[in-house]
Amino acid sequence: INPEDLNNTNDLTYTFSFEVDYVQKAASNNEEPTSGPVTLNHPTNGTTDGDTQYFANSWVSDNAVYYNPTTTTQCTIEEYTANTDKLGTAGCLKWYAYSTESGNVNLILDHNISTTDVYWAAGEDTQNPTIEGITYTYSYPPREDYNVFGPVTAMKKLRQLTSNWNTTGVGTYTANIKGEYYDGTEYTFFPASYTIDHTAFKARFIQGEEIAAIMGNTEWTSLDGDHYSKIPDYFGDNLEVDKYYWTETSVGDSSMYMSWTVCNNDSGTNMYDNYVSLEGGIRPVITVPVIIEN
Repeated sequence: INPEDLNNTNDLTYTFSFEVDYVQKAASNNEEPTSGPVTLNHPTNGTTDGDTQYFANSWVSDNAVYYNPTTTTQCTIEEYTANTDKLGTAGCLKWYAYSTESGNVNLILDHNISTTDVYWAAGEDTQNPTIEGITYTYSYPPREDYNVFGPVTAMKKLRQLTSNWNTTGVGTYTANIKGEYYDGTEYTFFPASYTIDHTAFKARFIQGEEIAAIMGNTEWTSLDGDHYSKIPDYFGDNLEVDKYYWTETSVGDSSMYMSWTVCNNDSGTNMYDNYVSLEGGIRPVITVPVIIEN
């Protein structure tokens, strides 16, 4: 435009012609996923332990969460229904929310992700194993197939099966154990413990203390906790009768060969102890940001 024309009072008509180019950026598998919070309805009941709220069965069963652990975003029931790998590890999967703490929600998957069952810990994984994310303390050399070092074998498998996820673990978990040492003449019992750093993993296992808290018992510990013959049914989704999956929690008393599992039997879903050298399923728990709606 000629600046002098702007002062011209004559009737002038100017015609402008614009050529607009635009680029629509498409998502790429190479891009970093955008993590978004999960939105849940406000729970109406449950057990509170400090800053943590554990939800009653009636609330959780009606509020399944659909979440994609690869893109780390909430998805829809329609996307879940269309997912051909809904009982695997990819795409939109179904989870249950069982507790919230510090702006996060804990979600447990509705199925085991291992096609074959694995040990909690066995063989070389019970003899001074080395695995990123698990540390331990003990006073005497442990015996083979003991639970002193934690779920080393199972956590290795969990890490392998969730390698394509972009979730991030939160916090740590410590279990205390009463270890046993036999010198050929007599037995000596000693304190031991293992700590799992969840930030070293994409997911984790549920803990015996969490299940007990859901049942209203916030005093349960790995050292003296008892089993539960009936826990919320959602823990048994897609779990065959007489099948089970591992928790992170050892049986901490003198049963050094045992850890806690979630299993199904004729009476329903329960939490019982089982030998660490037997084979159980892998069922992940993830921790993601949450928005609670009133």
